[in-house]
Amino acid sequence: VHLLSSKAGVELLRTSRAKGTQVTASVAMLNLQFTDQIMSEFDPNFKVLPPLREATDQASLIEALQDGTIDCIVSNHIAYEPEQKELEFAHAAFGATALQSCFAQALTVLQPKMEVADIAALFSHGPRRALGLPAQSIAEEQVAAFTFFTTEGKKAFNQHANTTKGPN
Repeated sequence: VHLLSSKAGVELLRTSRAKGTQVTASVAMLNLQFTDQIMSEFDPNFKVLPPLREATDQASLIEALQDGTIDCIVSNHIAYEPEQKELEFAHAAFGATALQSCFAQALTVLQPKMEVADIAALFSHGPRRALGLPAQSIAEEQVAAFTFFTTEGKKAFNQHANTTKGPN
């Protein structure tokens, strides 16, 4: 199930797995960080698919990450040029920039509830398992890819550092 976003969806996933169905699931980072409350001002930057939902849905998604029901977190990065987002809400495109900030957002939202290594695994090992790819390993004489990050300090995301076509 790509981009699970609701408590009902989590319950259906659990029911399916209990019946023996082999199914994987992902969740978009924005659905973990924001709820439909942010939509009260109709900011088109938060017009995304799947839509942002209630706090009970958000809590269910986070719980499903913690217990392993949801396999991975994805950025759901769908950036648009300003001409497609800076419109009245009803006419704006669905999507948001998320690739550059997704992991930092996950740390902000999930670190109080989960270990950093488990959060990182939701971005690395989880998607590989969901796609049926072999696990990555580090071995002598083998090519390895690394991603370095720190949980120390704070850094503000700004448009200058944004390299995507859509700043939304």
